[in-house]
Amino acid sequence: MKKREEGGFHYDRNRFRPRRVRPERSTSRPYRPPLRGITCQDFGCETPDRCDYPVFGKAAAQAVASGQCEKGIVICTTGIGISISANKVKGIRCALWGIPFAEMCRRHNNANMLAMGAGIVGPNLAERMVDVFLSTEFDGGRHTKRVELMMEIEG
Repeated sequence: MKKREEGGFHYDRNRFRPRRVRPERSTSRPYRPPLRGITCQDFGCETPDRCDYPVFGKAAAQAVASGQCEKGIVICTTGIGISISANKVKGIRCALWGIPFAEMCRRHNNANMLAMGAGIVGPNLAERMVDVFLSTEFDGGRHTKRVELMMEIEG
């Protein structure tokens, strides 16, 4: 990474499930992906109780849209609901998970947020996607106009 970045993160209660996250961690210690020197702001819930993830996803997305955070990563059970919630915030381009998508959403779409599903993605894959997403630069060039056209749709 060229510079130290600041990221906004939201995790719903699923980060507390040890079988889906880190078996060696207890449910009293929420999981966070390794941040590799990146300053992090956590916008997520603090307990394993049910939560309304759109509230937290909106907070993380607003931090990215305002420039408070450069990028954001949001997590719910599937990644779908949280990505839809984040994309409701003007200026957000939140892509749903996947190794090729984590790279291409940055290279071609200049995605500023990544959504993952804690009930679908294991910890090793999640860490790899975070690494790819945070280390991939926007290609620019012909993709710049396309991103501008996407952003014009917001009005």
